[in-house]
Amino acid sequence: MRRATPFDQPMDADTAALSALPPFVTDTPEVLAVGTWPGWPGAGCATPLHRAIDQVTDLACASFGTTAALACFRGQVPDGLELASSPDGPRGAAWHWLTEQHRLVVVPDARRHPVLAAFQLHLGELSMRFCAVVPLILRETQRGVLVILATEPRPLGLQPEEQARLWSLAELLTGQWELQLRQLEMLEQQRALQAARTEADCAQSRFQKLLQERDSVIQTMDHRVGNGLQMVNDALYLQALGLGDRFLADRLTAAAGRIQAVADLHTWLRGQPCGRWIAVEEYIGTLVESFRRLLPDGVRQVRTEFGHDIRLSALDAPRLGMVAWELLFNAMRHGTGTVTLQLRHEPSCGRLRILVTDQGPGFEPAACAGAGGRDHGCSGLELIRLIGGGQPVEVNGSSPTTVGMLLDISPEG
Repeated sequence: MRRATPFDQPMDADTAALSALPPFVTDTPEVLAVGTWPGWPGAGCATPLHRAIDQVTDLACASFGTTAALACFRGQVPDGLELASSPDGPRGAAWHWLTEQHRLVVVPDARRHPVLAAFQLHLGELSMRFCAVVPLILRETQRGVLVILATEPRPLGLQPEEQARLWSLAELLTGQWELQLRQLEMLEQQRALQAARTEADCAQSRFQKLLQERDSVIQTMDHRVGNGLQMVNDALYLQALGLGDRFLADRLTAAAGRIQAVADLHTWLRGQPCGRWIAVEEYIGTLVESFRRLLPDGVRQVRTEFGHDIRLSALDAPRLGMVAWELLFNAMRHGTGTVTLQLRHEPSCGRLRILVTDQGPGFEPAACAGAGGRDHGCSGLELIRLIGGGQPVEVNGSSPTTVGMLLDISPEG
């Protein structure tokens, strides 16, 4: 038979006898007993721990030929056990004493035991004479005891092999208990993992929404910046076209070229929003294509020569673009024939050198004189020098003519 029942408080007894017993006998928390004994139809519990206890107590009764076998718990009731009251269940100080045992204890005859004789060991209407108790140790903590009981005394108690068998039954029960606890823990971990996954999904959704908002803001900013640069660039070109003053028109066209260089960089970087370093060949190639579109078809050609895989910071790219544009513009204005733009990495100083070559005749002497100081020849060399970092602009030869400078720009690596 199966049952689950709470123990009542200790039975009324002689006050003097009670005072002679240890304090735990008269001051103990409620005890829960689950197991097998006659006359109990069962508590109707079908939890995994109940089934494990039923199997072990049935096995204990069959193995030792005892009247009853119970698993007794004190303090916190194990997960999965339900209390069921019974008017004829185990009760009294004797049962509380049994649950206090921390080692294997065998009582051949309860009437000859000092505690069990003072408080008779009853189970319903049955008076138990023999009992043996072994602790239930789970995770290095005692959680209860396994008790076997018989209505007849057993003067020989339990033999060593029987004691070992009782220990084995206790370990079998705690082993199944441990397995069920691990299953419960795994379920809890799965719930926690699922909750974490749900939270991660929500966080990912929020993050994606923030990214979309960021991209929308960036796209709006890009659109406004691009439109603004294009408007300024077009306005400068239109002003240059309507002027009869060649000198002022050249100035406006050169300014428009500088704006175009920045606009081309902005357009190119928009396709690589996370790039810290940019490829010079791609960037200057884009800029030169924009420059070619301004030239009459078939009149002049512009070629480019780059060093092997030169990369530089996106922060330095606008200066390089404006210097390249100014040098190309001057070559078109003051030179003839094919124009070649070269970029070289100077390992000795770790800087970038830019050279623009045409077929001459080159600058006026006054313009060349202004390369390191004032720009008297309207060639823009002084502006190029300032944009490039203050290094002198080098002008070599008259036919062909090469204009270059060492930029204050360090390529990657």
